[in-house]
Amino acid sequence: MSDNKSVSGVILASGFSSRFRGDKLSAKLDEKPIVAYAVENALNSELAEVIVVIDPDNKAVRKLMPDKVKIAENRHREEGISSAVKAGLKSVDENSTAALFLVGDQPFVSPALINRIVNAYLEEDCQIVSCSHKGVWKNPMLFDRSFFEQLLSIAGDVGAKQVALLNPDRVCTVEVKDPLPLFDIDTFEDLEKARRLKNMVD
Repeated sequence: MSDNKSVSGVILASGFSSRFRGDKLSAKLDEKPIVAYAVENALNSELAEVIVVIDPDNKAVRKLMPDKVKIAENRHREEGISSAVKAGLKSVDENSTAALFLVGDQPFVSPALINRIVNAYLEEDCQIVSCSHKGVWKNPMLFDRSFFEQLLSIAGDVGAKQVALLNPDRVCTVEVKDPLPLFDIDTFEDLEKARRLKNMVD
């Protein structure tokens, strides 16, 4: 990567999936578990490393993780989304200059989209990069290391977006015209819709 910058990818995959019937991330989208798409897409991108934040008690998700990823256990997930952000951030390589937060239930975030975000950081001197659809900020989101301290201070059921909202003048956006790449699966009905959408694309 240029100018001695490197970006770590942090995939948040330790949530309770309370709106889904069963273990969401290991549920199948065609022949692969939902979380496997997120991991494979990240590994096939320009990210310097891929960290997956998991629930230490979720053996099904742990078994799905390839050797190439770094596992970060979220032992405080009852504290909300912020606990996953912090668990992942603490595992970021000390030489990385930024962290890109992805979520395990967005199977259509392609390596190309990840690279667009990374390149915005590398080439446009952006310190926070957010995907955007019709002007609304969406995951994935990237943060320069200068924001790590703020990210580690968030609490409760809020994610990294909270820090972006506090620093709107530092945010660059990567506009995504097609909503499909940013589609996330929260419910079983979302999974059925994702299957239909995937069949339309394939």
